[in-house]
Amino acid sequence: MSRGETAPDGEDLPGSGPRVEIGVLVPVPEPLSGRVRALRTAIGDPRGGPIPPHVTVVPPTEIDAAALPAIVEHLSTVAALGRPFEVHLQGTRTFQPVTDVVYLAVVGGAEELDDVQDAVRRGPLAVDLRYPYHPHVTLAHDVPQAGLDRARSEMADVDERFTVGGFVLYAHPVEAPWEIVGTFALGS
Repeated sequence: MSRGETAPDGEDLPGSGPRVEIGVLVPVPEPLSGRVRALRTAIGDPRGGPIPPHVTVVPPTEIDAAALPAIVEHLSTVAALGRPFEVHLQGTRTFQPVTDVVYLAVVGGAEELDDVQDAVRRGPLAVDLRYPYHPHVTLAHDVPQAGLDRARSEMADVDERFTVGGFVLYAHPVEAPWEIVGTFALGS
């Protein structure tokens, strides 16, 4: 049976209700956020508009909408146990030839980001990752090589630090825009 079907007795099958896609992220503050967004728009990166520049904690993951309250509770618990920390972004790198991605490198705070993602990806968010966790800020994804080269060149001088005070849960039903479901402050 496929998603959304019912059992022979007419009951909904577990996991067959409405689905949403979620993501958990650490937002990048202004003015760097605006600079990244402008670049992604200029190079025609279709993934650059719907969600602000960020460090991914949990990548886009499809879940049952009914699981959202448990996920919000889990994220609240994780955030309460954490403490703010500093992230240092410096220079650009690429994941080529594995994927066509250019990103800002996290040169400070990577261990803390890894700790956050490890804690978040437990319980209701225990999901397998397609690639090993590597904190970064995406600058260009699946655009022609000229766009990747431009992103790498234009942002090579970045040397920014910011304090991570929490993370954000985004969600969207299939074919609808992303929206913030919750913001979770570390240590609260």
